Amino acid sequence: MRGPVRALAVSLLLVLSLPIAVAEPLASQPSLPVLLQLPADIGVHSDAGLISLWADRSVNKQSAERVRRFKESGGTFDFAAAAAAALACVAIDKAVSACREVKIVEADKKRTDAPILAALGEIPGGRALLISLIPEMTPPHLLLRAIASEVTVEKDAVARHRPMSAVVSRRAPAALAKDAKKNAAALEDFWFAGNSPHVVQVTREALEEMTALLGTVDAALDPEGNRPKSWSDLPKVKELEKAGRAKCNGSPCGGTRVLKDSGETIWLVLAPRLMSGGELPPEFGTAIGSFDREAAAFQTNLWVYVLLGIYI
Repeated sequence: MRGPVRALAVSLLLVLSLPIAVAEPLASQPSLPVLLQLPADIGVHSDAGLISLWADRSVNKQSAERVRRFKESGGTFDFAAAAAAALACVAIDKAVSACREVKIVEADKKRTDAPILAALGEIPGGRALLISLIPEMTPPHLLLRAIASEVTVEKDAVARHRPMSAVVSRRAPAALAKDAKKNAAALEDFWFAGNSPHVVQVTREALEEMTALLGTVDAALDPEGNRPKSWSDLPKVKELEKAGRAKCNGSPCGGTRVLKDSGETIWLVLAPRLMSGGELPPEFGTAIGSFDREAAAFQTNLWVYVLLGIYI
């Protein structure tokens, strides 16, 4: 991976390489509010449609097309409201506690933490769960990626504790996706046709899945944010490749493990100290991903999806 591309991916998620301190699990802090950070055009504009991204922070030349596609696709679905409703319940036992309060924070166009600092200043105690959420789409592929951490203010800067990253990857059937240009009209119908577009259903389900992924990681980490050593003993994604159910290209795939396999979806994690391609930058923390059958058969390089989003 080229250095400039990787650096841009890191800045895209608006995170800084700050010291990681000890923090309690989120599950033990049900009153901790959520700061939901969304790209510009999602968080504060009522006419944003389904999903919109900001084109001036593109990872590659296709980003402008993604922006245009999302802005034109949404109808009346309020993505920001749906994301807030789902992610309010990260690491919450609904039988015991109500979900968290949520404040939506638009990403700073200068890629600074100024909006987060301002929001923390309005919260008693100055602590919150920050979730930076980026939705992406190409004609065959829908991806949600997030980075989450407990945040506090230390020396007039945002400090991030127990960081974790998650992606939810969903893909159109291979028969349509393999030649997206030839099947453009069919892909359009697959995602957007009808009064209740499939893309809206998939997005809602993906947000619920994202909530479950982040809660799972929170429960697994120790107070210092370390992954369980037992993850190293989980089945390798290579075993799914041998069965024809997954594809994973790149050296980080050697450290990718299967946490859960329902047949319909596969949850993958990165095992500790087994990353032949190098660990994720520390500000991304522990990574987890959910892939449906079509997405898994296409590509499951969790390491790259976390950093770059949809990259092929």
